[in-house]
Amino acid sequence: MFGTLFTQPKGEGRIPKDISRDRVITLSTSFWTPDGDIASGTRTSQARQIRLVNGEINPTIDIAPGETQRWRFVNTSMNHVFRLTLDGHTMTRVAADGMPYTAALELTELRLAAGQRADVLVTGGEAGMHALRVLPFDFGFGVVSVEDTLATVVCGGEGVTPTPVNLNKLLAPRTDLRKFKVDKRRTLTFTTAGGFAIDGKPFDPNRIDQVCEIGALEQWTIKNPTGLTHPFHIHVNPFQVVSVNGTSVDTRSYEDTVLVDKLGGEVTFLTRFEHFLGRVIYHCHFGNHSDLGMMGQAWVVPRGCGTSPIVPV
Repeated sequence: MFGTLFTQPKGEGRIPKDISRDRVITLSTSFWTPDGDIASGTRTSQARQIRLVNGEINPTIDIAPGETQRWRFVNTSMNHVFRLTLDGHTMTRVAADGMPYTAALELTELRLAAGQRADVLVTGGEAGMHALRVLPFDFGFGVVSVEDTLATVVCGGEGVTPTPVNLNKLLAPRTDLRKFKVDKRRTLTFTTAGGFAIDGKPFDPNRIDQVCEIGALEQWTIKNPTGLTHPFHIHVNPFQVVSVNGTSVDTRSYEDTVLVDKLGGEVTFLTRFEHFLGRVIYHCHFGNHSDLGMMGQAWVVPRGCGTSPIVPV
């Protein structure tokens, strides 16, 4: 059970005039038993997953040659990573996790872990049928998803003369948090020895794992020594990824979900707790992993409260 929700600047139409169509593309998976019944949501066998686009198996997507559409991808799956490619076309990415890019990025492959979102522009190419394919992904422990056709893009009809898209309406600047002093550094580690957990502690709703001050700029490093990949997700406060596996990166937007590679993967990000006091959940966005305990709680408190999550009256 899932849906999509859009937010946009007040007074603006949803679709810019130079984009002919806005498409929502939800990516999901269903699990089936060998007898053909829907399996429990805790099943993890990639071999039994049926991958769906907007709830359908291999639907058609129509586009005219030269026509530019915006496709809003949402990975609503419980525990899948989609590596997407569109035969005969490139995709121009303009947003991540609902937050606009500072500059457009042309892609031949788009990778989305569970919980991640992406806005891309697609311009119809040669007339004919083109496969929107999902490529194999190695989850760890020998589990590799198979390549398949997710949808068939039918490029036909009366062609249109391509016109440049005004990207200024789709892009936006973002504050580079690397320019400011870091108030607090934290390291969190995904662990599986003894069960799914973070820092060896399975989720406890009565335990506060991190206490953060409002307005503070924090640096979090997420480590993954386990044999499985894990997408890290935090509620309320998006972040700016600054390093992946020890290599500095200059990301084009804030995000709220990032995939941490298996067997020593590491992601470092900066985040500022600006607007809300109280409880914040962070977790692996593979639903079965978080349900089994790979989740924690941060509590955002006023300045000067120290390490106590109790907000003074």
